[in-house]
Amino acid sequence: MTASIHTPQETYHIEPSWRHLPHLGNQTMVAYRASDVRLSWDHANEKPVSPCGYIKEEFNTTDYDLEVEDENPDMPHTRSKRQVDPAYEYKPTKTRCPLLLVADYRFYQEMGGSNTKTTINYLISLIDRVHKIYNDTIWHDRSEQDGYRGMGFVIKKIVVHSEATRVRGGEAHYNMIRDKWDVRNLLENTSKTDTLCT
Repeated sequence: MTASIHTPQETYHIEPSWRHLPHLGNQTMVAYRASDVRLSWDHANEKPVSPCGYIKEEFNTTDYDLEVEDENPDMPHTRSKRQVDPAYEYKPTKTRCPLLLVADYRFYQEMGGSNTKTTINYLISLIDRVHKIYNDTIWHDRSEQDGYRGMGFVIKKIVVHSEATRVRGGEAHYNMIRDKWDVRNLLENTSKTDTLCT
């Protein structure tokens, strides 16, 4: 079981303690504030990046002011709103993106506590949180548009590997024993496995 409690000042997370403190077993929970989390990025000198950032609409994202030379300072500045042609309005008919979730042997051991049910429930809870963010967001290009709402995800299939996949010398598999993967190689090796999307 995991939980997040959002207050106006803080977000609190609750997780099983064995994910962070394996010696405590599976009987206790850990609660912590999001503000107490210290991110361990490789570039310690850089400012930490928010895992789910956004840009507020109508907000200037540049740190400098643009100077515009006014060609005719005596004329009043006016702008008129363009008419939106109904032919260009789009209403999405498909609002759900099907997902294939894959837990490799390490995710199964470390996040799922070597338990298939716990691993599956953890994956579902992650996607549920992401789905809620997308479903509640209004997506639009311009403020005069209504935008799209109700976009989200549906889990099509879940694959859980309880042990590493054995490979021959020189071969690579996304579920093989390996200390670290860089993202590109991991995605390339995952895409080579054609049985995932059947």
